[in-house]
Amino acid sequence: MVFRNMMGGLCLTFLAWGCGPSTQSAPSCAANEVATQRGCVTRNPDGGVTPGLRPELPVEVDDWYAASGYMGDGEDPSGQYLSGDSVCEMRARPMAMGRCHHFEYRVGPRAEAGVFWQYPANNWGESGQPGLQLPEGAQSVRFYAWSSVDGLSVNFSAGLGDVVDGFQSSTGDVVLSTQPKQFTIDLRGLSYSEVIGAFAWFAGGLDQNFSLFLDDIHWSEEPPLAGTPMAVPMLPLSVQEWFVPSGYMGDGEDPDGQYLSAPQRCPDTAEGSVCTQFEYGVLGDVGAAGVYWQYPADNWGEGDVEGLAIPAGAQSIKFTAWSNVEGQSVEFFS
Repeated sequence: MVFRNMMGGLCLTFLAWGCGPSTQSAPSCAANEVATQRGCVTRNPDGGVTPGLRPELPVEVDDWYAASGYMGDGEDPSGQYLSGDSVCEMRARPMAMGRCHHFEYRVGPRAEAGVFWQYPANNWGESGQPGLQLPEGAQSVRFYAWSSVDGLSVNFSAGLGDVVDGFQSSTGDVVLSTQPKQFTIDLRGLSYSEVIGAFAWFAGGLDQNFSLFLDDIHWSEEPPLAGTPMAVPMLPLSVQEWFVPSGYMGDGEDPDGQYLSAPQRCPDTAEGSVCTQFEYGVLGDVGAAGVYWQYPADNWGEGDVEGLAIPAGAQSIKFTAWSNVEGQSVEFFS
């Protein structure tokens, strides 16, 4: 799927998000004002907001950004598939920042939906209209999310991509429950300035109706929660978080996998462990087997697909290895 941000006819690939700007209405403000969740804010001649109203960390997203960028089935102007933003019956926590959002989704023809929080409302960056200058130092976007459907998979992100906002970071697909749970989007290592899209959610492959609740959305100086996918690679770099064991060699190239099994999680390891186990069960014609960890998966560098830019300064690759066969000889390389 692509996120359609039309600039001179170019369709930009962005995550696995839906396409097109919102067709839902936004608050009506004067020519020198911009719409935010708290009403119309006066602009300066240079495009900034009035002095004294500049955001400071932590930035409550709802104070400055409007949930106006409807995607997927939400683009339908009648709102029959994705209803407009409404108020929650409960808050995720006492003294939560901003407001609590309640969206109702009814299965539509595209089976996908999402919403971007934009500055100003309905700004997709197509006309050169700037975003909001956010203060430096934010390390994460923090928020609570829950759903009426246990197990609903949703992707949350910040930034409209390199061409528009100059950055983009995502939680990846996370699974929601019916109880509020806090999530974070990693901003560490990213450069941002005038941000158009401060927060967004998107869900695809939808086959049932649901309610989605979001609360306490804010940019924070606090680091992301443990387990949050990194926005950009930093040292020390976990190979398993960025690279896929997809480059099979030797007997592993057999498409039936009869010689070298697919990677699996090591037995008796803790939840979330990145330990990987391979089974070489039957001696093949080559009599040798191996696997490359690749970025992206199956990238052998034969086309125009680029690899991952790893930060400078790494001096070694550290790992632990063992076998069920005493004395097994293995070569490891990069």
